[in-house]
Amino acid sequence: MCYDARPGVPAGERYKAVGGGAGNNPLLKFSGLVRGLYRFVSADGKNWNRLPGEPLFTDYALDSQNVLTWLPDENCFAIYLRTWTGDKKGVKFDYKSIRTIARSTSPDFTVWSEPQRMIFDQGPVEDLYTNTTQPYFRAPHILISMPFRFVRDRQVLDEATLKKYDIEKSMWKGVSDAVLMTSRGGTHYQRKFMESFVRPGIDPASWAARSNMPALGVIQTGPNEMSFFIVRGYSSNETRIERMALRLDGFASLHAGYVEGQAITRPVKLDGKRLTMNAQS
Repeated sequence: MCYDARPGVPAGERYKAVGGGAGNNPLLKFSGLVRGLYRFVSADGKNWNRLPGEPLFTDYALDSQNVLTWLPDENCFAIYLRTWTGDKKGVKFDYKSIRTIARSTSPDFTVWSEPQRMIFDQGPVEDLYTNTTQPYFRAPHILISMPFRFVRDRQVLDEATLKKYDIEKSMWKGVSDAVLMTSRGGTHYQRKFMESFVRPGIDPASWAARSNMPALGVIQTGPNEMSFFIVRGYSSNETRIERMALRLDGFASLHAGYVEGQAITRPVKLDGKRLTMNAQS
């Protein structure tokens, strides 16, 4: 969902969203719709109307978060959609390949480009279940993405622990974490950090499949603080959502050790007369 602040947009279409269903979704059958991704609009973000027409996409898996956002730097809407490396137009989606991310854009929320797979600047092709790609609220030309990374064949917990936390049996195998990526538009993600951004931690219930999934969005929660939210203990008897807090702009940092050192940045060009440093002594 996103809020459309452009001048002249009808009041009933200020909020926009995409949604639908994958596989054998009974809600789609009940409504007479075919599987795919549809467009929705709302005046208040609570009561929604589906726009008429065929679904935007039907040849892709679409089986988790499909993120709609407005990209101010590119002056267009974008959908970062769930797909698989084996997906091809006109061919049934391939659940046996690797989960990944594709992007489609539109200048008007009506006509959409054919989805293109996103490209990663480094690292192996990994199962990325979700993406949460959104402009960063303090620098909207930078997109922040916190994918839920999935290792499908690894089992960490023994059977006694899995039963203790009443974890659904289909979730016994698989472990996951959250990672951090960025983009400056187009079909490229930068993966400066390949390690975990949010780890399962000491909670055993978060070491089963599909836990540690970030929700969409990073918000400011204090003068010097921002937060995001993450699912813990998925499919267990201790399922919950936790708030994760960071210092403002604190996705990454340089850490000074005991011995004095120095850091050289890339050249910085200033258009104004003031430079503020985010540093702690």
